[in-house]
Amino acid sequence: MKITPAKITAIFIGAGVIIVASFLILSFSPKPDLHVEVTHGKTPETSGAIEFIRIKLTNYSGKDLTDVIVDMGPEDIHKIGRIKAGESIIITPKSVEVSRIIISSNEGISVTKYL
Repeated sequence: MKITPAKITAIFIGAGVIIVASFLILSFSPKPDLHVEVTHGKTPETSGAIEFIRIKLTNYSGKDLTDVIVDMGPEDIHKIGRIKAGESIIITPKSVEVSRIIISSNEGISVTKYL
């Protein structure tokens, strides 16, 4: 099989098309309106037990979210007035025994995350 300049050109064009298509798919893929990230942590003094949890909420909706409620159980409800577009906030629950988080807003955003 002889490698000709035409074959090399076709390979580079094919690779370019794949790269451009991948970029477009990733760029225009829908992102969730509200991303929820949960971080479990411990201090060096603990022996493997979870010592704290942090919850990071990021607003990707493109608009401010108002009257955001983060429900982590009957004794742990956080009322957040506003999360601006593109803003991230961090919440620390009262207990590390959180099994689920329910988040809602006036704009109709509703997210449930099970831990």
